[in-house]
Amino acid sequence: MILESDVKLDFSDVLLRPKRSTLVSRKEFNLKRKLKTKWSDKEFEFVPIIAANMATGTFAMAKQFLRNDMLVAIHKFHTKEQWFEQKKDVLKHCIYTIGMDDGEYNQFKEVRKRLHADGKVSKEDLMLCIDIANGYTKRFSDFVNKIRQENMSTIIIAGNVCTPEMVQELVLAGADFVKVGIGPGSACYDQNENWGWLPAAERGDRVFRCGSWFGCRDYFGRRHANSWGCR
Repeated sequence: MILESDVKLDFSDVLLRPKRSTLVSRKEFNLKRKLKTKWSDKEFEFVPIIAANMATGTFAMAKQFLRNDMLVAIHKFHTKEQWFEQKKDVLKHCIYTIGMDDGEYNQFKEVRKRLHADGKVSKEDLMLCIDIANGYTKRFSDFVNKIRQENMSTIIIAGNVCTPEMVQELVLAGADFVKVGIGPGSACYDQNENWGWLPAAERGDRVFRCGSWFGCRDYFGRRHANSWGCR
């Protein structure tokens, strides 16, 4: 075990530094980004903000987020029937959430099959978030790899982790995006229940600057979803 005694940055420790701009108004700024996924080989354009699969991860939230091309990770306690009721335009902005559980994974496949039969999603176009509190076990990376091998064209998000080496591990296991955030916000208690975590600003900076290993700056540094929470 290595003890790190240097200062770690959190919400209240950082400010955004302004830069010179030719824009006249904030309304002129385009927040949309075009991303190409590594494993599922898809290209899509959206505002890179995702509502977490907690109390905010609802279909009501998705109906609001779709107005601005943002996404919602739907929390896993919604029923199959609630998924079947959603319209095609709403489902495009929804991410199905499971834990490391075969039963939840089988239900995801059942829901996706039904939505595909109803013409609401393409065969593997329902995005999947594999979410557990602590993503640092080999069992978790093996589970992500298993899901990837069975769903080669599905966009997969996996987490939670808070250091660059585990972002790399999960991407190599098959994740298109990695959920970076253990103990992210004032309403989250993961930091009290897990053995380790990093403050939000610190972990985001570390992952983004993870170096040149395997093209990190080009891929790993731009394919993580940093969890910030709200204050």
